[in-house]
Amino acid sequence: MKTKNNDKIFYVVIIILIIILTNTNKKTTNLSDENIINDNDKIIEDINEIDEIISQEPIIEKIPVEEKDFNIIIDNNEEIIEKIPTEKEFENNEIIKNNITLEILQGENEIELKWTPFIENLKYYKVIRSTKNPDPKYPQDKFIKTISDPDTINFVDTKFKNGLINYYIIAAIKNDMSAVYSNVVIIDLRNPEDQVITLNGEYKNNEVILNWKKPNKPVKYYRVIRSSTNPFPTYPQDSYIKTFTNINDTTYTDLDTLKDEYNYYGITIIFGDNSIGYSNPIKIEYV
Repeated sequence: MKTKNNDKIFYVVIIILIIILTNTNKKTTNLSDENIINDNDKIIEDINEIDEIISQEPIIEKIPVEEKDFNIIIDNNEEIIEKIPTEKEFENNEIIKNNITLEILQGENEIELKWTPFIENLKYYKVIRSTKNPDPKYPQDKFIKTISDPDTINFVDTKFKNGLINYYIIAAIKNDMSAVYSNVVIIDLRNPEDQVITLNGEYKNNEVILNWKKPNKPVKYYRVIRSSTNPFPTYPQDSYIKTFTNINDTTYTDLDTLKDEYNYYGITIIFGDNSIGYSNPIKIEYV
């Protein structure tokens, strides 16, 4: 009988312990839930405070711009978006050429440009490089550097175009948006091995007679290039005046010679594997 009572007491104690533990867990859970609710309320309050601060400050909207209308300039680590002036803004302004003397020193991995200063109402210099236009201008041709400090009269170009002819010019843009230009300096960075034929020519009886020898490689066609401005006429940078698909044709007579005092000539060769070769350029004066 005593054993049964002891058993009952044991079971009662166990039940009481279970009840106590259960209630303790509930309190802990409730406390955690309460803390979570309080924490959420605190986060919401912080967010509301931040929203109030933001609403008091001006909002700067970054307007997307088209690359053709704007240039992005990095000046002293600050990004500046500069509107490119239209050709119409320049058309009524006087263009003065060769009032700045540009010289270039060619290194192994860089091309250094130096020029004489121009400080009369200077707004900025534009350093312009083109591989297509032998007489580059701003804004028609893209610039590679803007320099607003009038005392800075040099620039080192490390991104020149290997394998092509690079044409450089300095444009001094004045406050009234008129432009003063330097002379053009030409750097021929074509591979010397691409000059595969020798071009000869003479002016006789109002005609220019050109002749060359065909190269050793299989030729798809020749193109005769003539330019009045580019001392290194090449295709496709310059337009051609004649195409020869017969590789045995190695002479050409140019009858259209009376419009200019002289012209530059060159031959561009398209080989059977679509690689390109060149002749030497020549200058023919009509005297």
